[in-house]
Amino acid sequence: MTDGEICNCLVCHGNELFIRKNFSQKLGVSIIAVGFIASSIAYYHYLIYWSFGILLASALVDLLLYTFVGNMLECYRCHTEYRNVPGLEKHEAFSLETHERFRQQAARQADEGTPHGSES
Repeated sequence: MTDGEICNCLVCHGNELFIRKNFSQKLGVSIIAVGFIASSIAYYHYLIYWSFGILLASALVDLLLYTFVGNMLECYRCHTEYRNVPGLEKHEAFSLETHERFRQQAARQADEGTPHGSES
């Protein structure tokens, strides 16, 4: 850590961190799912304009949340979250390739019986 900036995870000392929105992913998916279900119910009752209005409203809520919610830093290895830290722009966005590498490493360690956070 230099001048308050986080270069390595303070918990597992991993150096691969990524930027993501400081918002619950479950809540975001729930907003879209509820909008889809409500829109489907309106469509079932032949309320076409209501159906499209509900879809548009749920997409607008999701867009507003995405726009106004800040970012945070997360560790690929131990999933530690760092909020309100300087230097976020120095880190990259989520990489599925890196995430998959750490997921498979954790699965192999679980099969071998070694602890999740230890080096291999």
